[in-house]
Amino acid sequence: SQVPDNQFWLQSSGAQSITDNRTVKTPLGHCHMDYAGTAVTLNTDIVCNQISFNGGNPSFALGTRKLTLRGSAATSMPLVLTGGVLNMGTGTIEYDMTGSSFDFDITPATYYNLNLITLTGRKIWGGTAAAQTITVTNDLTITGNGTFDNNTGGNTDAILDVDGNFTISSGTFLSSSSSAFTVGGNFSNSGTFT
Repeated sequence: SQVPDNQFWLQSSGAQSITDNRTVKTPLGHCHMDYAGTAVTLNTDIVCNQISFNGGNPSFALGTRKLTLRGSAATSMPLVLTGGVLNMGTGTIEYDMTGSSFDFDITPATYYNLNLITLTGRKIWGGTAAAQTITVTNDLTITGNGTFDNNTGGNTDAILDVDGNFTISSGTFLSSSSSAFTVGGNFSNSGTFT
């Protein structure tokens, strides 16, 4: 259900699905997944400013769909996993900084496809605490004119494990000087890699 303060709440103990039939996908706001039932299935691509998986051990299935996260002024972490299971299937999570005036943090998790759309003057950070791992079981793609920074200079750089292709179509990737970075497929750089 859509509530007036630009937040989307899904609270049910049964099987649910989400469908956004709009041609132009604008953010649904802060999407809350607070339920203790069977998996919620994504039937179409959706856009949220932030998505939170809270108590009750929810399960969210992307299938082949794309979940785009645009962020909000209230948080630097658009994907919040405080309980539950994110079942990526062969879907894509996209951190999209377009129009943002703040930096993002990538949530340590296992992704299938991970797209990072960066913005000039802004950063997508790869780590916020020690011993975090960002695993991408298929492809990671960086676009835009900003920076994916996984080299904080401290002990918060994430271990970055990409099983498929790692592509810098544009923008900058700052690789950690202290944490492992592995690519199982092709490495392609049309931007800046340091």
